Amino acid sequence: KLEEAEAKREQAERDAEARAKAALEQQVRQKEEKEKQAQLLAESKQKEEMERLKEEQLRQAQEEEARRIEQEEAEKAAELEREIQMQEEQQRLMDESGRMLEYLRKEVFKLRSQNQQLKTDFDLLKDNNQRLMDANASAGASFAALNQHAKQMSKHNTQLVKELETCKSQIHKMNILTVELKEELKMKQASYIAEVQSRLQYQKALQKVTD
Repeated sequence: KLEEAEAKREQAERDAEARAKAALEQQVRQKEEKEKQAQLLAESKQKEEMERLKEEQLRQAQEEEARRIEQEEAEKAAELEREIQMQEEQQRLMDESGRMLEYLRKEVFKLRSQNQQLKTDFDLLKDNNQRLMDANASAGASFAALNQHAKQMSKHNTQLVKELETCKSQIHKMNILTVELKEELKMKQASYIAEVQSRLQYQKALQKVTD
């Protein structure tokens, strides 16, 4: 009986130990399950946060691209506006240069006409002076009066010669001014052509960069 009781006690202790061990294992499994669920939840939240960050980055990238495209369009529009204004200014300068050249041509024609008239008057005065000198040689009695008249005519002739030289100087200056204006117009046209070519090259380069 003592042995049987001892055996029952030992069996009871083993059963209690087995139940305690099972309970402990159950607690360990529950703890591990909770930790696993917590880890899964944390991973799920982390994944959701990463997805949100990716969506936010994508949205920001799309907004940045939209702003960049809008800025490029604005720059292209401003560049086109500047080019149009430059072309209008160049056309205005060309029109003004054309009007100036036309005015100078008229002035040169007018001065040439005046010069021709002065030459005619000068030739007429030379003829009159020659006739007076011939009359003075043949009319000794009226030499004093004719001599005085000849002096007056000579003085008038000298004045006309001075006026003729002045007209010649003015015509020379007008010719120089006409040449200078033509050279200036050529330089402006060459500058405009170079500027247009530079703009075209810039637009082509910009188009290549955009493409």
